[in-house]
Amino acid sequence: MNSQLFQFCYHSKFKNETDLFPKIRIAQVNHLPIRKADNQKQFEEIVDEIINIKRKDYDADISTLEKRLNKMVYELYEIKDEEIMRIENGLISKLNNS
Repeated sequence: MNSQLFQFCYHSKFKNETDLFPKIRIAQVNHLPIRKADNQKQFEEIVDEIINIKRKDYDADISTLEKRLNKMVYELYEIKDEEIMRIENGLISKLNNS
């Protein structure tokens, strides 16, 4: 769930509810389009790798792993390149305006 796609979905749907110390509520999560991946193990391996790297060095650069994870999420939801650009540009805009 911690992908650019879900950040975009969350900010698009729930951003106005609170600007300070945002919380993700169960009721909100129920409105997000969550899919189960056939390659769930690959997702878990990347997430585990990110966690292990961050445990060793909190400031470590994990951007390559995050990009892989985001790409897998986009593929899971069959998001096309044009849509990806709109999501990523929209997310940057939303985060800059918060």
